[in-house]
Amino acid sequence: MSKNPSNVIIHKLNFQSELSRIIPRMAEKGITEWVTYHPRATYGYVDVIDHSGASPVFGRYVLTTEGVGSKTPISKTHKLEVSWYGQNGIFEQEPPWEFSLEVGVKTAYSKGLEDFENSVTTLDRFIWNEANFYKWEGFLATKEVIGLA
Repeated sequence: MSKNPSNVIIHKLNFQSELSRIIPRMAEKGITEWVTYHPRATYGYVDVIDHSGASPVFGRYVLTTEGVGSKTPISKTHKLEVSWYGQNGIFEQEPPWEFSLEVGVKTAYSKGLEDFENSVTTLDRFIWNEANFYKWEGFLATKEVIGLA
């Protein structure tokens, strides 16, 4: 079975600009054996308006390319937490390269994700896990999605 084409726009995020904050935090913790750091997942978000309550409410839902994400929009009390892992070597090139198995540091975001947006795509192209794609498709069908292709 293949995924249905989707017109839901996902804003893909790239947190690499955060390295200027991550590297000093890792050094403060005494972690210096890694050349660079990266989030283990690729994130994206979708903006919606939820009409299920007494008045419409804006929400920004964050998910990964695996289709993992919270059914609660991010906010000051429900932040997106990004775990950073160490990396030696360049993954896109030939080995040797290695990754840390433990989280080095975590960063949290409740707003400003648009500052990390680097491209847009559709839900069906973003989520590779078919079962999770259909769960998100069903969930988002109950909301007014802002940004349709």
